Amino acid sequence: MYIFVCYRVLLKILGDADGELSRLAAYFDCDILPDKLKLMEERRKELSISTEVLAQHAHDQLCKAADRLGLSHDCDIILEVDKALLEFDRKARTVDGIELKTREEAAVASKELQEIRKAVAMTDCHDKTELAALLPQLEKYQSPVAKKHIRALRKTLEHLLEEEKCVRSAIDGIPALKFDSAEQAQAAAKEMAQAEAILGSYSLNELDQITQAQQAIADLKLSQPVDTAIQKMLQQQQSSAQKVINCTFLDKLYNSVEEKKTVEKEYHKIKTKLMMHPDHTEIAYIRKQLDTLDFPEQAYSEIEAGLAPYEGTSPSSQPAQSSNHNAPSASSAASTSSVPSSSATPSQKAVDTIISLLILAIIIAAIFVRVTVTPSFEAHSIRVMGYEMLISRHQTAPVLTAVDGLKNGILVFGETIVAFFMEGFSDFIAGFHFHFIGNALWLLFGWMWIIIKETLISIGRYFVTIVMIGKESTSIGYLASYIGSALVPWILCWIINRFGSKKD
Repeated sequence: MYIFVCYRVLLKILGDADGELSRLAAYFDCDILPDKLKLMEERRKELSISTEVLAQHAHDQLCKAADRLGLSHDCDIILEVDKALLEFDRKARTVDGIELKTREEAAVASKELQEIRKAVAMTDCHDKTELAALLPQLEKYQSPVAKKHIRALRKTLEHLLEEEKCVRSAIDGIPALKFDSAEQAQAAAKEMAQAEAILGSYSLNELDQITQAQQAIADLKLSQPVDTAIQKMLQQQQSSAQKVINCTFLDKLYNSVEEKKTVEKEYHKIKTKLMMHPDHTEIAYIRKQLDTLDFPEQAYSEIEAGLAPYEGTSPSSQPAQSSNHNAPSASSAASTSSVPSSSATPSQKAVDTIISLLILAIIIAAIFVRVTVTPSFEAHSIRVMGYEMLISRHQTAPVLTAVDGLKNGILVFGETIVAFFMEGFSDFIAGFHFHFIGNALWLLFGWMWIIIKETLISIGRYFVTIVMIGKESTSIGYLASYIGSALVPWILCWIINRFGSKKD
């Protein structure tokens, strides 16, 4: 350890320019190269390379230090400074982004650049005449930097000349028009200005206004390029306006036609359910759709008002509609378990009244008007357990027409109901032939037996009669009108079941 310290002290004081100290240290198996590099590093830290002058000074000092220590000039510390000097030189030879070979060329290029910029500053480069006069004056400059700027000015002039052949509209959507000459462009520009003045009087967001604008432009009889460009823009506006209409439902604009159709279809589906007295499951479904789909404000309010009678709430008590209806409301959760109100709405009461009057009219008509059959029908008799399954009140005709079919189909139903009451009442009165107690029991319970018996008989009588009278004629007119009128009572029952208050 003591030997190492001695070598370091000698290296720092005397150096090792001739390498004798290194050979002596090697003889005693000591390596003093790391100490030399450490001394070089310490010297490097004392020197600055922030400017080219300082970097050159640092390079010279480090070379002297290397010579004194017996080191070559290609050590990493000196190479680092050499790299900085090269970068300073490159920057000094670079003018306006172009690297020149020598600093002398760079100086010439820099001077030319200043003169070109001064000349450009005194010229209106948006005026093709001034710019065209300037370019010949710059031809004397030959440096790469000058040529670069001259090329840019030539392109600007070419662009100005091309712009003279172009017509651009102030209205969005009309493309720029290019012509072969400036004269053609000037004529087209006058037409474009005339068209723009007319288009300014129309609202190009409304279909009818766009159609009127198209006709007004056609009446101008513009040149083909101008007319084509304007009509193409109007067609695009027409398509956009039509898309807005196709994507709008109840004043609400949707992102796509598919989304709008989905909401519209669901809206009509829900409105139909509300007309048919929805049950618990349907109300829960409607609530779910309200929370899921983005209904328009008007549709949302209508559905809420339609739900109110079945949920026992008023529309004003429903939660306000959110922008996307995605936040589940408290009433939505409650509606899945609530019991719909049993009170009938005015529309349901109206349906009940109308259908009841129609059925009563059929029964009354059956009292005064007889079913028309052929003479062969009187020969038929179908009995089940002693009870006749064919109606007994009828009239005969040799041929049955479509009018007879229309009448018979309805009257079979009415006649069956009439027979139910008449035969039932007759059998009930006939049942009072017992002693006092027997008659009392018949009075209390006999009517129930009569109702059960007559109901079963009437059902069988109706279906047997409806089939047998349907076979009375093979006329297409008779059969078509007969089947259609026979369905009337069933259709009335379906209507009152679906739209009336008797569904349950």
